[in-house]
Amino acid sequence: MPYLKTAWDIVIRHPWEWIVLTVFYLYLLMVGIGILFAPNMIRIARKAADQGVPPTVSDLFNFDHFADDALAVIVQKVAIGIGLCLCLIGSPIIAILLYWTLHLAADRIYAPIDCLKASFAHAKSHGFDIFINVFVIWMVVHVCAFFTCGLGMLLGMPIMIVAIERFYRSQLGAILAAGDAAGIPRKA
Repeated sequence: MPYLKTAWDIVIRHPWEWIVLTVFYLYLLMVGIGILFAPNMIRIARKAADQGVPPTVSDLFNFDHFADDALAVIVQKVAIGIGLCLCLIGSPIIAILLYWTLHLAADRIYAPIDCLKASFAHAKSHGFDIFINVFVIWMVVHVCAFFTCGLGMLLGMPIMIVAIERFYRSQLGAILAAGDAAGIPRKA
């Protein structure tokens, strides 16, 4: 899996910075607001991958686009919750169909609601590929964390975020093409 190898190479350059960032992010997840910072984590992963700079905690608390990010996150989670209420199998299906929503919100290519539409437009024909890649990345990281009594998650979580971001980056052309075909307007 090339995304895991690439992510490992990116994260291992600055392991202590990633560990500090992960501790802060895990704390935010624990108190219940961490998911609102997911687009910032994606931006941090992209910046580290593209520019080779170490992550900083201050980047996690960048509120420049917080309203759009929060709207995209909340609408995505509500849709997944509705899928859970309708049928238990509906929730994972909706989660895969809307998987790229937060990445598109982090890129600021579309308006928040249009991020969901573009993600759906792409995933309805590439859902199995998304599922397999994300599942393999998730499993490798969580198995490693399991065998290290959870301590591996301090490096495993950023590796997972960077690997999925690199997978998204490889799919971006197809996502934009699907969005264009569906008539979803891009931000200027």
